[in-house]
Amino acid sequence: ILGAIIPLTFMSTAGVPEARRYIRMAALGHFALFPLLTEVRETMTKLLLFVAHLALAHALLGSVVIPRSAGRQSVAKRGAAKHEAVVTSLLTWVDWLYLAAMATLFVFAELAHPVVLAPRGNLEFLPLMLTSVLCGSGLMLVWIATTWGRFRSPP
Repeated sequence: ILGAIIPLTFMSTAGVPEARRYIRMAALGHFALFPLLTEVRETMTKLLLFVAHLALAHALLGSVVIPRSAGRQSVAKRGAAKHEAVVTSLLTWVDWLYLAAMATLFVFAELAHPVVLAPRGNLEFLPLMLTSVLCGSGLMLVWIATTWGRFRSPP
């Protein structure tokens, strides 16, 4: 997954769409690695690092790609279409939906599954499968959006 996140990191400061794709890919990619950290003592560490990275990425990229002052806003809007909305956040409703799904899946995989299903030996790989499906579908959407964005942008 680092082979996909690192190149997108370099593109993330080019504009709002690229920053959004980077944040989405980093969130999904890092969440996909959670099943590799299986120890109970690692739970808080992986959660805190995940949240800290997303918060820093959102804050720092937002300060770079979202215009804050009127001077920067007029420079940023030069040549842009008049119907474009002013961007106030890098997170869209799709991002919030994915974050809610990841939070729900995290609670299920770390709390509900080990207590309810794992002791009986039922559906041992359900959290891993759900994580793979969620992250795989999200990463494919990011890949499609990135490819589409590269084809639509002028050379």
